[in-house]
Order: sequence, then structure tokens, then C-alpha cells
Amino acid sequence: MSPSRIVFLLLVVGLLTTILYHTLTFGIAYDQSALYAVEEDVGQPKPDYQPRPTNELVDHLLQAIRIRTITFGRNELNTTALVDLRKLLEQTFPVIHSSSLVTRELIGQYSILYHVTGSDTSRLPYLLEAHLDVVPARDEDWKTAPPFEGLVRDGYIYGRGSMDLKNVVMGVMEALEGLLKSGYKFRRSFYIAFGHDSKIGGFDGAKEISTVLESRGVTLAFVLGEGITISSDMIPGIDGLVALIGVAEKGYLTVELSVKTLGGHTGIPHPESSIGILARAVNRIEDNQMPLVFGQGAEVKLLKHLATKMPLPYRIAMSNLWLFGPIIERVMTYFPDNNGAIRTTGVASLISGGIKDNVLPTWANATISFRIHSANTINEVLDHTKTIINDDRVKITVIEAIPPSPESSSAPDSFGYQMIKLSLAETFSQILTGPTLSLANLDGRHYLSLTPNVYRFSPTIQSASDMSQVQGTDERISVENYERTVHFYYRLMLNSDKKYDVSSTPKESSGEL
Repeated sequence: MSPSRIVFLLLVVGLLTTILYHTLTFGIAYDQSALYAVEEDVGQPKPDYQPRPTNELVDHLLQAIRIRTITFGRNELNTTALVDLRKLLEQTFPVIHSSSLVTRELIGQYSILYHVTGSDTSRLPYLLEAHLDVVPARDEDWKTAPPFEGLVRDGYIYGRGSMDLKNVVMGVMEALEGLLKSGYKFRRSFYIAFGHDSKIGGFDGAKEISTVLESRGVTLAFVLGEGITISSDMIPGIDGLVALIGVAEKGYLTVELSVKTLGGHTGIPHPESSIGILARAVNRIEDNQMPLVFGQGAEVKLLKHLATKMPLPYRIAMSNLWLFGPIIERVMTYFPDNNGAIRTTGVASLISGGIKDNVLPTWANATISFRIHSANTINEVLDHTKTIINDDRVKITVIEAIPPSPESSSAPDSFGYQMIKLSLAETFSQILTGPTLSLANLDGRHYLSLTPNVYRFSPTIQSASDMSQVQGTDERISVENYERTVHFYYRLMLNSDKKYDVSSTPKESSGEL
């Protein structure tokens, strides 16, 4: 055998050995928890919590759906409905509102902050958050039932807010009501925060709640708020349920492009009109997106968490991104959800110009919405935009800018992440859990001043066909799905109440929680 062939065979063996090593070791450390409970429920009454009868759980959610807590704009809130929903919570959960262990206060007039007092002040509290408001909906667009009628059909609860997010509001309250009613005494304090203006940024709701808590010197172990759901069929290579926990979220940048030119009659046009100049600028932005940044965000950690559960061909590819990364990256760009997870995206959302069909427009404006990946910065996006447009006649004005959030821990010794993961395993059979990047800007970001551990997750199962219903038409949640939502928060409250230590494996101890 010639020396060149021997060298070639050695290279092939080396390549295959490397692929095999990565396949066998990739993700193993991420598939277990380093936390273990160091106490039991000694001296505690066993929580003989039993969910309310199904019909009562459903009826309470339907009552909440029927209250039109619609948010149109910052000064366009249905304040009467917000007050009505608050009254419903008082009537539906009397134990919570009469307990000496629970305090309630109004923030920004309409947001609600509950504080459940635990017996051990040495334990860091946590916070569960959701929002009371919903997006508008027109009766004529809904085929199954009017959006605020609130009804059950074929095992599904229909109505605006059934998935976004009155199911969580009511689910959290049902779980806490049941535990308090059973006589359970919490050792770890925690907060429940319901913002009233999430659909317009949460600045008068969640932001104000965070400001109030920060002024009191509150530090939180973690925050769990609205976010990504449980996928039933959206992860290639995995047939079962996958809980996607948002550990970071994209930034947000809105810019206005404006062009001004001389007017005149359309019968004597100039070489270029303001609308034409603007249209080319918009086209350049949409045709020349920011570079892909696959491997520089939470998507790699998601693969590490799921790799050991994937079929062998998928596992080989996911475990060897150094070799197959460019192929995976290219495939992901063909799917909008996946493409948005691995790059900063920019798209025109509004455009206007002109006053009459036979008059040359003197102006034209377009609004561009960017969602910024955590690997990019606001300035990088602006520089890219200026370079791509390459036309001084197009003025770029920043309307709003929110940087990408820092990434919260999903490590084996991360208290918040592991409590969510444990509670999911106790609620859903054979569910997988993995961290990911949230493409939306949610209220959770307002609490980053209180903790670095903010998780964006809603414990409800969604299929690919369900995605369009959230904030769309015929929004619904199955009765079984809603019952599991209640049970998840029940388990989370119990699990998070205990004290945990960090074992010496698989990671070095980082202290007690």
C-alpha cells in the first residue's frame, strides 16, 4: 500500500473516531441535575391538594375569558374590564385573599402583585409572572365562536386569552388556592405578578412592579414568566413532547426610513420618485439580512440537552457541528421559526407615501422591524443597514431600541431551571426539556434587575398547527392541557419550596439554595 493511501486511511479513521467520540459524549452532562433536596416535608402537613372538579376549573377560566381586558395602546386600555377581572380573582380565590400569609397590592393602578410569605427568610424568593391583558379580536374573524363568548367544544376551551395568557393567570391562582386550602405552610417566600399592559411593552405594569421590588431591596432566585410552550411535533428527530424554555430573548429595533424629493405631476416624472427610492432601500434590507450566527446562541445548548434522545443519524449531525454545522445552518434558514433563531432579522412592517394618484409624492416613509440575535448589537444592525442601503437620500431614524437580553443559566446546578424541569417531568409523561432563544420581547425582561435567572416558558402543549391561533383566530386550549397547567404550577410551588444543595457531580458545588 502506498504511503499516500496509508495517510488517507489514517485521516479517515481519525475523522470517524472524532465523530464517534463527539456523538457518544455530546450532551451527557446536560441530561441530569446536580441539585438534590436536603430536606423533606418534616413538620409540614401533607398537601392533600386535589384539583377542583374539572367543570369548576373550566368554568373559572371561561369567566376570565369573557372579561374583555383588551389593550389597544398605552392610553387605550379597557380599565373597566381590568377591574372586573381583579374582582373575579377575589371572588374565585377566597382563601388566597383572606390568608394572613398573602399580601396583595396594586401597581400602576391595574397590575397586581401578591407576596406569599414563607417561614425561612434565608431562602431567596422567586417570582411567577403573567399578564391580564389580551390583544384585540373581531367577532367576524372567528369561525368556532366569538372570541369573548367563552365556551367549550369537543374538549377545547375557546376564547381570546385561553392560550395567551389567562390560562396561566388562573392556573397559578388555582394551584396556590389549593395548597393554602390544604393547610400547607410555605418555607420559601415567593411573588406572583400580573401585569396589565404586556401587549404594549409592560412599561406601566411589569416594569413598575420590578421597580417597586428593586426599591425594597428584593433579590430573586429566579423568575418564570410567559414564553415558549411545549412542542408536540416541531423538533425534527423527536416524536414526543419537548419543553422549550426561553433562557434569553432577542432584542428589538424599530427604525423609520424616510425619503424626501421634489413633487410635481405624474405626467412629467422625475428620474426617481421618493417611493421608488424607498422601495429599493426596503428591498435591499430584506434581500440582505444580517449574517447567520448559528452556534453563537442558546440553540447549541438546546441541541446538547436533546442530543442523547435523538435517533442516531440526528445525534451524529447535532453532536458534530464542527463538521455538519454549515449543512444544518443552511437547512434551518428554509424555515421561518428556525431562521429567526439563528440570525438577526429585519422586515418592513409599515409603509406610506403620496397623497393622490396623479401627484408625485414629496415624501415616503417605511418602518423596519428588526429582531436582534444575542450575538449582535444594536449598533451592528444600524451599521449593516446603512451599508446595505448605501443611499444618503434615505434617512434612518431610530424609533425604539431594546438590546438582546443576557442568557440565563440552564446548567445542572441552576436552581430555577432545574425546578422547572423537575416540575415538568412530574406533570407530563416522558417530556424532554431544553433551553432556547425567545424570538418575542416579553415582560420577563423587566425583572432582570432582580435576578440573572429569567425563564420564559408557558406550560401548555402546542402543535405546529396551533401556532397561528395564539393572538390569531379561534384561540383555544384543551381541557386536559389546562388541567396540566394547574398541576404544573402546583408541583413547581412545592418543588421550589424545598432547600437544595449542589452535588459534587456532574459539576463542582456552587453553594446551597
